[in-house]
Amino acid sequence: MTMPPTGPGYPGYGYQGQPGPYPPNPGHPPQGAPPPYPLPPPGGRYPQGPLGPPPPKKSHTGLWITLGVLAFVVVGAVIAGGVALVGNSDGSIVHNADDVESGQCLEVTSGSDSLKAEKISCDTTDFHYVVASKSFTRFGCGLSYSTFWFAGNEKEVLCLAQVFQAGKCYHLPESSGADTTSLAQAREIDCGQPIPAGEATNFKIETKESRDPDCPPGQGKYYVAEPKPTGYCVSLLE
Repeated sequence: MTMPPTGPGYPGYGYQGQPGPYPPNPGHPPQGAPPPYPLPPPGGRYPQGPLGPPPPKKSHTGLWITLGVLAFVVVGAVIAGGVALVGNSDGSIVHNADDVESGQCLEVTSGSDSLKAEKISCDTTDFHYVVASKSFTRFGCGLSYSTFWFAGNEKEVLCLAQVFQAGKCYHLPESSGADTTSLAQAREIDCGQPIPAGEATNFKIETKESRDPDCPPGQGKYYVAEPKPTGYCVSLLE
């Protein structure tokens, strides 16, 4: 969920390399290129300003920018991904990258220290993921996508887009590379009872469109180009 600048190349920054059976994800900027928007400090925390008189009330434009930065943290909350749970003979369970194609919808659940991805119908209105693309590296999916890799083979990576519904509210956990099950912790919540967030994020989907959305002042944005263009305008819950 980001506030990228306008112009060519977002999210289609080219991933340069040799072609292979898994198309590289277009959301990953080329090596050495500056990031398209400011990155947060480690851990998702934003430093407080020096002590002094209360700051003036922000304009709608300033609030929109602030929400955009926080929206980036929302994406980062699940980009850490996890490890697939293997050994189940159920045909709906995803054992490797060859079990799914782009556009397949998945439900992700967790074990003690691993994840299980199960193929589901894309008609569901429950929170789920959809396969956007595949990558040979855990770092090839780009900032707008979550990363799911497989036990014993981290070169088989699924790049997943989160699927939300307009009018619903969601909780995404904090980003932690040490927690391999964070993908399964993202969930729908009661809009009137947000979960104490800490470094996590609670938000409401105001609108959902089949394009890069033009969100009004006071709202952030989450946009993915794959597997099909989908954009959301969001507001953070207190």
